[in-house]
Amino acid sequence: MHADAFFTGGLPVRFLLSAAHFDALVGGTGQEFLVLVKASAGRADEVREAAEAALADFPNVEVFSRDEYRRQAERSIDVFLAVMLALLLLAVVIAVLGIVNTLVLSVVERTRELGLLRVVGMSRRQTRAMVRAEAVVVALMGGVLGVAIGLLWAWAMTEALRDQGISVMDVPVLQLLGFVALSAVSGVAAAVFPARRAARLDVLEAIAEE
Repeated sequence: MHADAFFTGGLPVRFLLSAAHFDALVGGTGQEFLVLVKASAGRADEVREAAEAALADFPNVEVFSRDEYRRQAERSIDVFLAVMLALLLLAVVIAVLGIVNTLVLSVVERTRELGLLRVVGMSRRQTRAMVRAEAVVVALMGGVLGVAIGLLWAWAMTEALRDQGISVMDVPVLQLLGFVALSAVSGVAAAVFPARRAARLDVLEAIAEE
């Protein structure tokens, strides 16, 4: 048994076997996925050079220090997170189109109401502001709810993958606040066309709408 399950720098390894014990228990001629070499203090560079020289004829085999192996594992996770971020941005675009569609339908269904508001004194500018405010509220509700569900999901995944080396949950507060702010900005952008449509309604035709 090994006291540090992550002493490899990446994958959790809880025990070690000598080659003789492995062959006796498992057998076969399978190739090694990971071979650990322990160097004496101050001889790490020398051992690495010797290993690279011995493996010169095997270009598919790489030699890593513990820190390099850890960074490689972290890069794999970073690539996964980058893909998830790209999917998130795609979801934001779809959400913006959904808000536009919702607001346009709302303006159409509330034509008479908007006409009456204009009759009692609401200006075109106030009409646009009202529609934009509705869009921002919808977008912020979606953004806050999405962040809350995302944090819950991240916690659940961290707990489920703790034995696989993902044992720390890092909450990027500034990035999450940025996404919430982006949702508000997206709401404003989505409301441009519906707000303009609402402000340009003919008052007489609007109040006559059934």
